[in-house]
Amino acid sequence: MFIHQRAEMDQARVSPSAPPDVENAGPKGNLLFSEQSIRSRFVTKVFILVTIMTLAAGYLTMAATSAYDVQSVLLALCMTTGSSAAIIVFAIFVKKDLTTCIGIAYVLGMTMMFFGITALVACLTFRVTFLYTVYAAIGALLSMLYLAIDIQLIMGGRQFELSPEEYIFAAMQIFLDILNIFLFILQIFGKN
Repeated sequence: MFIHQRAEMDQARVSPSAPPDVENAGPKGNLLFSEQSIRSRFVTKVFILVTIMTLAAGYLTMAATSAYDVQSVLLALCMTTGSSAAIIVFAIFVKKDLTTCIGIAYVLGMTMMFFGITALVACLTFRVTFLYTVYAAIGALLSMLYLAIDIQLIMGGRQFELSPEEYIFAAMQIFLDILNIFLFILQIFGKN
């Protein structure tokens, strides 16, 4: 929905049959976002929704980290910062186009979801607690893959890329990827 193929975008830029500019479209140039009042109301609504989501994520993270000791939280924070920085640098400078792996990442995510359900049932039924650690390790690695893919989607120049108008969506994706990495690392190394 938000991802555009680069070839289609390049074709639309050079195509003489491309639609006219939004400012000149429609009767008297009034089409959707050409009026300042509509744009400002939309931006206000998006800002409110992003603020609510950020506050909710912060509150839930605070509740989750309160179950662990301070050293575990700081260790997870340092590990998340280091691994996120390394992944971002890797995603920017690697020649391989990771955006073509979106389908693989989706399948791995679905597999992880079913593994998580199975692990939950096994842990509750048979008291096999090491599955929590295995689930967290797989989740951390998968979240790191998602972060690398999302960075390449934002940077552009690959087969798939996010349009510049999707900067809010892109920022939320990066935020949630890093938050997931932190929570999974905390689950692996944290002491209750």
